[in-house]
Amino acid sequence: MFNENEIKPLVSTDIILDNIDDEEIFKHYINHDFQIGDTFSSPLRDKDDFPSFGIFRSFKYNGLLLFKDLATGEMGDATVFVKKLFDYGTIYEACSRIAIDFGIDKEYCISDNISSNTLDGVLQEPKKRIVRKESLQIQVKIRDWIKEDKLYWSQYGITKSTLQYYNVRPITHYFINKTPVKCELLSYAYTEEKDGEVTYKIYQPNISDRKLKWKSNVNNSIWQGWMQIPEKGDMIILTKSYKDIMSIKDTSGYNSVALQSESCIPKESVVEEIKSRFTTVYVLFDNDYNNPDNPGRKFAIGFAKQFNVIHIEIPSEYKSKDYSDLVKNHGAEKAKEILKKLIKNDKN
Repeated sequence: MFNENEIKPLVSTDIILDNIDDEEIFKHYINHDFQIGDTFSSPLRDKDDFPSFGIFRSFKYNGLLLFKDLATGEMGDATVFVKKLFDYGTIYEACSRIAIDFGIDKEYCISDNISSNTLDGVLQEPKKRIVRKESLQIQVKIRDWIKEDKLYWSQYGITKSTLQYYNVRPITHYFINKTPVKCELLSYAYTEEKDGEVTYKIYQPNISDRKLKWKSNVNNSIWQGWMQIPEKGDMIILTKSYKDIMSIKDTSGYNSVALQSESCIPKESVVEEIKSRFTTVYVLFDNDYNNPDNPGRKFAIGFAKQFNVIHIEIPSEYKSKDYSDLVKNHGAEKAKEILKKLIKNDKN
């Protein structure tokens, strides 16, 4: 039974599609029977005299269902469809709507702005997706560092030596179960090792599609930067990405470590170990300043309360959702000054 006093993960596309069959989502919001692969009148437009809308399985995304509106060129998965159907501003709102409609909203942190009457108050038992149990095998082909790498990482104040320290390497290809995929020019492999098993998170920063921008077979229990933190220290910052960890290290020198994502809730024993090793523990997650619902702030406040650690946040006036963005937008010295001020104000 879920304890409502505990912090809840932010609902997300990955959570929705891991818990609810995407065909069931499409069927719920399209008010007539349809066949996968056929075209029919678009539910996203008032008039569609010539059927030009279809739902198909994408082998590129391991059988994920996608919609395609041939008239407008719009395409996406079930959460994107719900976002467009209800004209929501964010995927977070769309995922919140789906969570409510399928009765899993109590398990996750959802938008306060979303409500639903599509089920007339009767919650529906979600049909679980069949998730492959076998481990996804990823391998990488390393390349030499080039000047474009320096230009990209230096905007966040991150040096080549720090990238190497955290096992971040540039790549030309990655292989999923031995199938090669050619990467963009700027592509990187974050390497993790636990219990003798090497896993990778692939990062292609210039790709907008999140499903292609990130590929990973890293276990969510692995903390990013865990092997690099000292045994003991005065303070540590818990954040949410390697980019923030490295940016914090190179600009301020502070220790930091990160969850794999904001959808991960750590074991209490691991947080207690961190608290036993460091005198003061801060939480610095996203400030989604341009989202009235601010899910990043909501998650951070809940996290700090549950684990009894100190929440700090990039002030909204700087229009930077996280520390690496702060460095990019305002420079390393200013970012360092702001971070030190946040820590100093807490101690006062």
